[in-house]
Amino acid sequence: MEQKGHTVEFLPPYISDLNPIEKKWAQAKSIRQKFNYTDELFSYTKL
Repeated sequence: MEQKGHTVEFLPPYISDLNPIEKKWAQAKSIRQKFNYTDELFSYTKL
C-alpha cells in the first residue's frame, strides 16, 4: 500500500466506553426493553 502512495497508520482497539453514542444507544435499548416497544427503527427482520 505504501508503494502506491498510501499511508498506513495504527488504530487503537475499539473501546465502547470512550464512544459517547454507545451510551445513548444503550439507553434507547433499555427504554425499548422496559416498555416492550417495537418499531421499525429497532426492527431487523425487514433487512
